[in-house]
Amino acid sequence: MTDYLERKVSKEELQVIFKRNIDRSIFIADYPYFNNDGNRDFYVDFICKNINNSKYKLQEDAIELSITIHNFNLMYLDTIGKIVYSRRGWWIKLLCLDWLYNFTDDIPLQTFYELNGYLTKSNNERLKIQGILNLLLLDKNNKLIKKLLILLHKSDDHIVFYRLINYENLTKIFTMTELKYVAEIIKTKTSLSSTQKSEITERLC
Repeated sequence: MTDYLERKVSKEELQVIFKRNIDRSIFIADYPYFNNDGNRDFYVDFICKNINNSKYKLQEDAIELSITIHNFNLMYLDTIGKIVYSRRGWWIKLLCLDWLYNFTDDIPLQTFYELNGYLTKSNNERLKIQGILNLLLLDKNNKLIKKLLILLHKSDDHIVFYRLINYENLTKIFTMTELKYVAEIIKTKTSLSSTQKSEITERLC
């Protein structure tokens, strides 16, 4: 099945792949031809049918696919909002934050601030940090920068730092001095190996 990494798939093949949770999730994560395989209608149809699915794995994959093919719809935003305010787990809410990040320009400003702002008050530091990063896309607020730096200083979660370096707008929200400070924070983290510290700091500065 993994030969789809080297070639475009047909709609018939997609129908088989998308029936199985594992196959579908791997495909969404790895397939390199979403933008030019002629199957966009299949992907959009899957998103529309499953973004409100009560079977959470289907819903999560629909949100992920929406990000992957950059397919925005205000109906999806309503779903994202319901998840953000729900009691669902942090992982699906983190995926919602990724969705908000990818569609920042399409989302009404007040809604964007409300959803991200709500999750910056979460007890989960991954949600707090990503929520702040999202808000900083639109407003380089010094209070938010300070809060973010404090959270990074306290964090021992290696996932937080890897997500940080995959954030495409770091140089827009941090000065070089602030980035160097973050690099110094990372060097103190016992949760990171020497190799990980070197990798992260090199990509930061």
